[in-house]
Amino acid sequence: MRKISFFILILTTSLFLGSCSFWNLTEDLALSFIEELSFNNKRNYAAFDNSWQGVELYDLDKPGAPKHLGSLDFIDQGITTYSQNCYMEFDGDDLYLLKDPDILTIIDLSDPDNITVLSETVLLDPMSTFGPLEKLSGDYLLYLNDSESKVIVMDISSRSAPVKAAETGITLGLYNGASLLLDDYFYITDDSGNLTVIDLTDPATPQVSGVYDFNIWISSGGLKTANDVLYGQTEDRKIMMIDISDPSHPVKEKVWDPDMKKFDFDVQGNLLCLANGSIDKNEPALVFYDISNPLKPSLEKEIVFDEDWLDSPVIGENYVAVGSFYGTYFFGKPDY
Repeated sequence: MRKISFFILILTTSLFLGSCSFWNLTEDLALSFIEELSFNNKRNYAAFDNSWQGVELYDLDKPGAPKHLGSLDFIDQGITTYSQNCYMEFDGDDLYLLKDPDILTIIDLSDPDNITVLSETVLLDPMSTFGPLEKLSGDYLLYLNDSESKVIVMDISSRSAPVKAAETGITLGLYNGASLLLDDYFYITDDSGNLTVIDLTDPATPQVSGVYDFNIWISSGGLKTANDVLYGQTEDRKIMMIDISDPSHPVKEKVWDPDMKKFDFDVQGNLLCLANGSIDKNEPALVFYDISNPLKPSLEKEIVFDEDWLDSPVIGENYVAVGSFYGTYFFGKPDY
């Protein structure tokens, strides 16, 4: 699941500059305000929660010219629209929305011309705050109930009537930080510097595999993974690298300073993208590193363009998306 909030979507065309080169950006078209943005890399789809009023579905096979596939109007479908937070997750033809304060909506995308709501379920456990929504193996969903420090697993074998399958209590600090689902393990950080690992080998019986004190808070900037390494942004704007070749026993390897005042980041394969969140015009807007050796990131390219406050980069199969104060840019990605 990926999320970008409060942007205008700006679609861009791109030009690939060679087998080991990067690309140019050309602004093309601005669409309406969106609140949430979720990507499905398996199908190169993107779904946009448009100002809490509906869902717009796009095909990103050609990132320079995204194709509108269909839309769903929440009001026409009788879907609750007062949510101020929304987490989105794709799985095949299903789109799952977890909306504040306590509503799970399942939407069928199999026919883009007729996007339909399968169910809208009021969750039984009250949530003052909640975390990510993740699709597990089989017919299960996971979300985090921050207010009660619980991981909740929902059985969605009946899309029309999801039910709670299990929950497990976890020990968090005052604030949780970042989280990530990787295969059968769910990782979550908190402000006490701990990394908690949940074993979901059997999704119906989640178990705490271990709690690891790394003494550095990996903040809400996110946990990302590539090549058996977890990458986490620390509260002091560095990136911690954690070996998860044994996924149940993470080992801290390195804390790396990319020398950027404020940033968000993403990784995929051997590519790491930093999006500059500063308004300092002396710094590049986007910076790309080769992380084939994760302990020695190698600078590949810096891109300068006139944009402030970039954040939430997403590296897709054939595109990179990055948010800004004014919009979300899409552009082509080289093979790596």
